[in-house]
Amino acid sequence: MKVRTLLACVVVASLVTACGSETTDQDYLARAKQTLEKGDLSVAAIELKNALAKNADNVEARWLLGKVYLKQGDAAAAEKELLVAGDLGVGPERLNPVLVRAYVMQGKFDEVLQVPSEGLAEPERAEILAAQAMARMTRGDLAAAQSTLEQAAALMPDSPAVLTEQARLEMIRGNNQRALEILGQVLAGSDATAAGWSLIGELELREGNREKAEEALSKAIERGSVWSDLLKRALLRIDLGKYEEAQADIDALLKFSPEHFEFNYAQGLV
Repeated sequence: MKVRTLLACVVVASLVTACGSETTDQDYLARAKQTLEKGDLSVAAIELKNALAKNADNVEARWLLGKVYLKQGDAAAAEKELLVAGDLGVGPERLNPVLVRAYVMQGKFDEVLQVPSEGLAEPERAEILAAQAMARMTRGDLAAAQSTLEQAAALMPDSPAVLTEQARLEMIRGNNQRALEILGQVLAGSDATAAGWSLIGELELREGNREKAEEALSKAIERGSVWSDLLKRALLRIDLGKYEEAQADIDALLKFSPEHFEFNYAQGLV
């Protein structure tokens, strides 16, 4: 009986201690940062949401959650969190380069062109200008895109983002070999960005190298490319007769947007 009484006292004491040490938003934020160092985005997102449940104005948690969403490929959710982080005081130096990536991933090119780059450090400004050059390419304004890229290259000539968009412009102009040469510089310098691998995939497709194109698109997707690369890979895999792999891509696309006509068209093909 004495043992039972002692155990009961220990349990009660533990509960009282737990209640007296409630987890704060800063505790959750610290856990999220530790989890991010390990590369576990899903758990980090949960910890950050817990932090924001405790304190919706925790600017660092809001900022980090936006970045986590972006890495997970959920650009719409990332945009929402980043805009709130901006309202809470995150400066343009940190905000604008990440926000422009969220816009690019969603194809929001009007918004891309409205992101300010003036006054930022050279790497951040060059990245934004490169994205804006791409936005101008989508509109067919190649002269304006060229001018914007020249501004970006004057700041950071070896930037992977700048080189990738220079390659894109050459590809649009039909200079495929020159585009590949430029992308080779990106690969030699560090590792190609998602956009770089996406372009390599497209160039390989133009050359009829379907297996190499699939490999390049896979590397783009691993690095957090836009959904269009997943669709391209799905269609390519259908063409290659890789129906199970194509179905996996289509499942991911339909989870993202169940009513999208292109995703359902791909499903129909399978």
